[in-house]
Amino acid sequence: GFKMAATTENFSSKTAGVTLNNIVGNISGSQVLYVRLVVYRAYATVTKAILFNTAFTVGGTFTDNLPVTLAKFGAEKINNTTASVSWTVANATNIKEFAITKSTDGTNFKSIGTVAFAGSKAYTFNDNNLGAGASYYRLTSIAKDGSELYSSVATVVNKVSGTSIVSLAPNLVHSTTFLNISAAKADNLTTRVLDLTGRTIQVKTISVPAGNSQTSFNFSNLKAGSYFLETIVSDGSIKTIRFEKQ
Repeated sequence: GFKMAATTENFSSKTAGVTLNNIVGNISGSQVLYVRLVVYRAYATVTKAILFNTAFTVGGTFTDNLPVTLAKFGAEKINNTTASVSWTVANATNIKEFAITKSTDGTNFKSIGTVAFAGSKAYTFNDNNLGAGASYYRLTSIAKDGSELYSSVATVVNKVSGTSIVSLAPNLVHSTTFLNISAAKADNLTTRVLDLTGRTIQVKTISVPAGNSQTSFNFSNLKAGSYFLETIVSDGSIKTIRFEKQ
């Protein structure tokens, strides 16, 4: 899908003020319309957005020309002070560099470094300032024309003690989904799938290693609807995540 906004003034001097539904009929045939288009694409578990600042005359065509395809993006804890961010690209066109951004609240991201595009497919970047708790990472692919491609957000939980349930992704499930876990030491967990009435549908016991790990669930046998995945940690704490089965 995509979102579009437009204005008859260049975006460098004015914020977009016209939505997609208002474009038709608001400009003359000789005007130049500046369009900012955010395009969303999904490959595997990666959702990407590209921002274009471009111009075309009425009746012209706009080409969805993404500068790069992210085949994979992720982050993992190496030790208590270091996290490794890695990504794989395909079909790169006119890419200048990659900016790695980080957030401690999942909303406000700041750049922590850049990696120049070298023509290869696989890249890594180490964050040597991994703090306690959750750290969120996002990759920005920067093209030579200034357009930007944003990756999904990868989360690293630096757990000094105990076990944390980081996320369930995707939470809109067709068949398989993954529970992301961070444990200070090896642990045993019990998971239950509940329907909206609280009835237990499935029970699964899993053993997780120290560090970040991922456990898969196959929910292809579930009927379409809303469910909860309840995870009980060995210390008795419970984490409940809602998901939708399509």
